[in-house]
Amino acid sequence: MNFDPRRFISIRTIGLLGVLCPIIAYTGIIIAIFLNLDWFSWTDSALSDLGHYENLGIRAFVFNGGLFISGVLALIFCLAFYYQEKEQFKDDKIGNFLIVIGVIALFIAVLALIGIGIFSEDFNPIHRFVSEVFFTCIPFAMWFFGGAFYRKAELKVMGLLALLVGTIAGITWISYFIFHFVSGVAIPEAVSSIAVSIWIVIRGVQYYQSS
Repeated sequence: MNFDPRRFISIRTIGLLGVLCPIIAYTGIIIAIFLNLDWFSWTDSALSDLGHYENLGIRAFVFNGGLFISGVLALIFCLAFYYQEKEQFKDDKIGNFLIVIGVIALFIAVLALIGIGIFSEDFNPIHRFVSEVFFTCIPFAMWFFGGAFYRKAELKVMGLLALLVGTIAGITWISYFIFHFVSGVAIPEAVSSIAVSIWIVIRGVQYYQSS
């Protein structure tokens, strides 16, 4: 069965989705922070604290809704990304394999992101589980994409960037668990997700410009 969104949506539009997904997510996060400046702390809080319905009521919809919408759009982008990159690596078995494994990791991360938006902290331990899945999968997705992209001369820079952002995301969490440099997880959550988002936005722009 063919699930390729490119049958219905142009690659130019797919590129826009890659750019919009992080923008929507972080717009919701920033607005949620401003709505909760009286208590939110970058060093003591988790970003998910901004989506706690029992504590915040309707204000929690801003955070959770942004993540949910972003996740749904990212799901479309992820599927199109798979088919687009499979074509790029159709003559490279190793590169193709790395793309497939990377897309699986990204697809799981996107489903987890949708799960974070649906299952707020009010639904622990489900929320904790999907959050851990998301932040675990995104660096691995980048490492696999980096390995694949580095194999092609025209994609080598994107490959190096993917390896870099994946390493930043991974080291951020490893450092947090070893050194506990802050009591909350908002900073490692932001650093790791923004790093990966930068790569996705750049690839989205490349898709947009290629059509």
